[in-house]
Amino acid sequence: VRRRRVYTWGGQRTPEWARACAFAATCGVEDRMFAELLKAKRQSRGEIEAAARRAGLSVRGLNTYLRRGGTAPRLQHDKKLFQKSGIRRLPTIDIGRRRLMGSQSAEELRAALLAATGQS
Repeated sequence: VRRRRVYTWGGQRTPEWARACAFAATCGVEDRMFAELLKAKRQSRGEIEAAARRAGLSVRGLNTYLRRGGTAPRLQHDKKLFQKSGIRRLPTIDIGRRRLMGSQSAEELRAALLAATGQS
């Protein structure tokens, strides 16, 4: 199983939450940071800093990273990858040659996994 989280957003400006995830990736806590950001009520700097604290990130390091501006190459790549992917609904899961878009039942996921492994 390969899992790849791809960050995307509308508009030209890269949101701070995405840049915070890119910073967390450089510190080895991307999954924790993403999970903590899901708990946030808003996408404010204060909420991002609180999520960073809970994820075990240095808030000072995060703020230094965010002040630098710009978009991490990984985020630029993610945005292009998303645009080329043909994804129209979230979540989207590719299992074998099958693409599942939107919410899926456990039965649908199981059927896709079995088909991908030749056990259908």
